[in-house]
Amino acid sequence: MTVVARITDEAKSGAASKTRPGVLHLLELVKGGKIDIIVCTSPDRLTRDPELSEKLLKVLPFYGVEAHYSQKGGTMSDMELRVRALVSAEQLDDVRIKTWQGQRGHMLRGKAVAGLAYGYKIVIQHDSRGDRIPGLRAIDPEQAEVVRRIFRDYSLDVSPRAIAKALNDEGIRGPGGELWRDTTIRGQQKRGTGILNNETYVGVRVWNRQRYLKNPETEKRISRINDAQVIEIVEVPELRIVDQPLWDLVKVQQSLRTKIVEEAAGNRLSGNRRPAYLFSGMIECGECSGPYAIMGADRYGCTNHRKDRGCTNARTISRQQLEQRVNSAIPDALLTPPVIEEIRANASKLLSASRGKSEAPDKELKTKLSKVQVEIDNLVLAFKAGARSATMIEEMAKADRTKEELSKQIAERKSREAPAKVKVPVPNQAILNLAAHALGHAATLGSDNELARAWKELVRTMIEKIVVHPLAPRGVALEVHGRLVVLLATLEAWNAEEARLKKEFWDHYASLRSNGQLLTVKEKLRFVEEMNAQIQKRKRSFERFLTSRLTLVAGAGFEPATFRL
Repeated sequence: MTVVARITDEAKSGAASKTRPGVLHLLELVKGGKIDIIVCTSPDRLTRDPELSEKLLKVLPFYGVEAHYSQKGGTMSDMELRVRALVSAEQLDDVRIKTWQGQRGHMLRGKAVAGLAYGYKIVIQHDSRGDRIPGLRAIDPEQAEVVRRIFRDYSLDVSPRAIAKALNDEGIRGPGGELWRDTTIRGQQKRGTGILNNETYVGVRVWNRQRYLKNPETEKRISRINDAQVIEIVEVPELRIVDQPLWDLVKVQQSLRTKIVEEAAGNRLSGNRRPAYLFSGMIECGECSGPYAIMGADRYGCTNHRKDRGCTNARTISRQQLEQRVNSAIPDALLTPPVIEEIRANASKLLSASRGKSEAPDKELKTKLSKVQVEIDNLVLAFKAGARSATMIEEMAKADRTKEELSKQIAERKSREAPAKVKVPVPNQAILNLAAHALGHAATLGSDNELARAWKELVRTMIEKIVVHPLAPRGVALEVHGRLVVLLATLEAWNAEEARLKKEFWDHYASLRSNGQLLTVKEKLRFVEEMNAQIQKRKRSFERFLTSRLTLVAGAGFEPATFRL
């Protein structure tokens, strides 16, 4: 037996599946036919997620892979695996509830249950049995003075950014020994985060202010603010650092700043719903991985460099230039012959379906006409048999009128009938490119029409992020991550391959001519037809490659591809 790979997912929850690189790599090996047996300690080492467990029960047999568990000494039945998956998930919920209950009791006894907040130090004490008492805190005098300074400066209308810069310039380290950031100081008032909102500084410990939920689609934790009635508050006067008047001044100053920001923003509801620019929130620095945001004069720049957070990337790029470089590549990648042909095929299907719907009433009318004709025939037979009452004559006249009306409706519909064969014209490639570039241009200018908004949504769907790298001696390189790069890379690869094939064919053509072959027009045409057939055959293989790569990139958990523009 050959060991193909040893796979681990350290510091990753077994309840996750999309964010576990080890499990994703394992699935790649399984689907690639590179392994026959998976060996692990127990099923919960492989996954604690019932959904992934159920998926493995289908995927592994399909690819002929067996899972062996050393704890069991071999394989397990599907029923046992399903039961174990449910038990594992239940155990996780049980641990979560008991942890929450333990933290609550610990906090109500005056102990800290969160990490070490700035301004405090850990106190080590032991109980009568010699065990360490967790959660004890005391004021750190040096850091406490920094906290008071931050509160005093802010109460005097000094901005968090200016406070952070001053502390960094003086070499005073922030929480965790990191550089100070304005967000570290400002935080979020509703969530109680940041130096200015930590109520422990006034001798009050607040717990259970927010809860965390895992998004089932992305498997990322998202915080939600709890209702006021479930929030726990405990007085800890021995941990007070800031006096009450100074705290109150800061709260007033925060309210004033919030009001100013809200008034300046006005009623920009549409701006709150949609990104301000085409790539807002999608650009990051290639040096520090921090965000690239709009600076002065409508230019993107690294916010960490601007705020003196240790990044050396001083390069900026105009918003229009960045959008044009990325946006101009999209029509070239999208409007390839295979994509256009697929659009034509889908349009033909839609037209055919529409025609089928229009023919449905005709069928209904013909069915009614047949029934009326049967009724007339029966009446005629009865009339011939001697049943010649006034009522029968009236019924025959009524049936004749109905027949005439139905025949008229069918004739009118037939005159408006669509052609028997639905044909979709071949679109002009140049016109399509012009239209796509025009839409892209409208989107970059912030046009608010429906087509421009649709183009923005398409672009933002195809691109995961754009990384800006500084170039020497000047300028920047843009590294695009996401689905677009697959289209671009495949298009580029095909262009190169097509050029190579054509050169090879024409070199062969010249060689044949020099040897006295391909003398007639018929022979030359046959050679060109064969050349085009070979190129089309090669192109179809590239199309299959494109489809498979797009499926791979669209799958969750895979490292995004990159492409430089």
